[in-house]
This record gives sequence, structure tokens and C-alpha cells, in this order.
Amino acid sequence: MKDHLSSYKRPLAGWVWNSARHMDFETVFCPFAGWPAIPMMFKEQGKSVVTADLLESHVHLSRALVVNQDEVLDPFDVDRLVEENKAKVQLVEGVCNAYGIAPAHGAWLDNLRSNTGRLDGPVKKSLALTVGMLVIRYLMSFDDATRNVMPDDDPAGAFHYYVEFLNQKVISNGALCETYNRDALDLVATVSSDAMYFYLPSAAGCRDLSPEQRMMELFVNACTESELDAKLEGRASGLGSAMSDEMDYEKKVAAFFDAAGHIPVWILGYNEKGLLPVKDLQNLLGGFRKNVMVLENMVAESSESKYCEYLLIAHP
Repeated sequence: MKDHLSSYKRPLAGWVWNSARHMDFETVFCPFAGWPAIPMMFKEQGKSVVTADLLESHVHLSRALVVNQDEVLDPFDVDRLVEENKAKVQLVEGVCNAYGIAPAHGAWLDNLRSNTGRLDGPVKKSLALTVGMLVIRYLMSFDDATRNVMPDDDPAGAFHYYVEFLNQKVISNGALCETYNRDALDLVATVSSDAMYFYLPSAAGCRDLSPEQRMMELFVNACTESELDAKLEGRASGLGSAMSDEMDYEKKVAAFFDAAGHIPVWILGYNEKGLLPVKDLQNLLGGFRKNVMVLENMVAESSESKYCEYLLIAHP
């Protein structure tokens, strides 16, 4: 079965670490964490990691895979999660057709989410919700013809596979790791960290979700479409909010850099599809840091398409 945990940033992890490993830092702040491939890599290298994200689905991922040091889903937890819950609220089942998920599979996801409250503590709940998100990614990876012939119990098989898969991803590095569901602009000024890594978010903001991201947010929040829109409205005041043009984007990037002035080392991921030309971003960084280095890496989207990824490393 495919590794549905990886994000498109995972192949960049080795490049990021090779660029950062000679730097002197013990704690790294990772705002806009998303699917936390790079924060996980820093944890694997023994660093203390602090993540932040506006989406609750991403915070659960970080709690399960970055904050978590030793908790796994044991057979008793699995039994609790798959037991029929007659009090389950049918939320995913009601919207799943619009996302290419069969109603029977939506009902199974509702049952799983309703049972997460039976687990001990927030870390195990985040583990269970992460497994649910992996099942959603699995279900949404098929075309319509395949989905139409999938058996009703197909999510259960994927669930058991991903429980074992996720349990194997849990590591202890002996360092304190934390995650926050907060606006990074509000949080960065209070974070005590030697370094900061983040992939610069798009100008579209946190409300511009793919169907998969939106389905996962509906699942973990146990809410309706309109309730989710209300949750996301006004969630961010800086980066992560929707921006109208290049000038507005540059202004909010600069405000974030200014708030992060106490963190010595900055490592930024960016690509050529971003709103700002990389030269403009480099010049903007130069207003806050004396030393700015730009690294380039060509990434293949397909056999016929490539684009350029950048790492911008800045320090005093």
C-alpha cells in the first residue's frame, strides 16, 4: 500500500538537512508546518522542534509525529476505535459524495472520529485522527470507476495497515517538542529558538484548501461546511491570510521577518511558482539579515515538467 503519509516536501528533507547540519542550533521553530515532513526530519536528527499551523488537521499530524515521543495505538485502542458507536454524528457521510467518497465509507469515518474520545489523552487522539486522515487520502486517491466497486469494509483494511505504519513512525529523541494551533505572526515573537525553518505560504491563505485538505478539516473538526468556513474566517492576520496582490504579500512577509528578529538562523523554502520573484525575496531578507545565501534545486513534476525549488538561508 502506498505511503500516504509523505508530502511533496519529503524529498526536500535531505537537501534541507545537508544545508543545515553544519549550523549551530538545538531548537528549531517550524511555522506553517503542514504535513510535517521537515519537522519530523529535524526531530530524527535530535533537535527540539516547535511547530505551528492554522489548520487543526496539521496540528494533529504534528502532535502524533513530532510531539509524540512514545505513545502508539495498541490493540485495545484499535478495538475501541472500530467498535460501532450508535451515538456517532453523521457529518462526513453527509458531504462525502461531493469529495468522491462513498457514503458507507463516510459513515465508517464518522464512527472512527466519534470513537477517538474513548482514547486516553490528546496524543492518542491525534494518532487516531492521523490514521483517519491517511484513510481519507487513500480513499481519495482512486478514480470514480474504482471507488464504485470498492467494498464497504475497505476503509477498515486501510485503517489496520496505517495503524501499524504510523506506530512504526513514532520515535523518541529525548528533546522537548511542541505544537500550536495559532497564527504564526502572533506566536513567533514569543518562541525561544535558535533556528527557524518554514516553507513560505502562498498568497491564497489558509481558506484556499484542496478537496483533500478540506475533507480532512471537516473530519477532524466534526463540523459542517459552513461551520468550517466560519472557523477559517479571520484565523490569521499575517502570513496564512488571503492577500490581494504582490505588495500586500511582501508587506506581510516583512512583518513576519520583523517579528522573528530574535531567532538567529532562518531557513526558508520557496519555489519559482511563488508570487514574489526569488530575487525580490532575497532583497527583502537582506533588509533583516546581513548574510543571505540562495540554493537551487530542480524538481521533476513529471517526465516532461520541472520547476525550481529554493532554500534561502539567512543569519546575522
